[in-house]
Amino acid sequence: MDYINETPETLAEMERAAYITGDTRTADMLAAVIEGAQAIDAADEVETLAQWEKENGPASEYRDFFTLCFDNLGAHYPCASITSDYDQGVIFQAIRLGEEARDLLQRIALDNGEFADEARALLAGDC
Repeated sequence: MDYINETPETLAEMERAAYITGDTRTADMLAAVIEGAQAIDAADEVETLAQWEKENGPASEYRDFFTLCFDNLGAHYPCASITSDYDQGVIFQAIRLGEEARDLLQRIALDNGEFADEARALLAGDC
C-alpha cells in the first residue's frame, strides 16, 4: 500500500486499527510514517536565514554588533557565542550596570554638589 498519499488522520486511524487487530508490526510502521510526515511538516515551517534577514536585516550586522559588545566589555572572551545564554547575560548585565551608572551620574550632575561638573563631563562624553 502507498502510505505517502494518505492524510495524517487516515494514517492515525490505520495505526489504531492495526494495534486493535494485534498487528503491531504494521502499527509501528505506520507510527514511523506519521512521525516522518510530522517532521517534514515541521521542517517546512522552519524560517530560512533569507526569510529572517528579510524581516530583521543582515545577520552579519547582528554578529558584528555582538562581537563589538564583547570587545568593549574589557574582558577576554576568545569564543563568545551569540547562542550562549551566559554570554548574552554578560552583555545584558553590562547594559544594566551602564544604565545604573548613567542614572547615578545624572543625579550627581543635577545635585550641583562637589562632583557635579565631573558628572556632567562624563555624561557629555568630554572625558
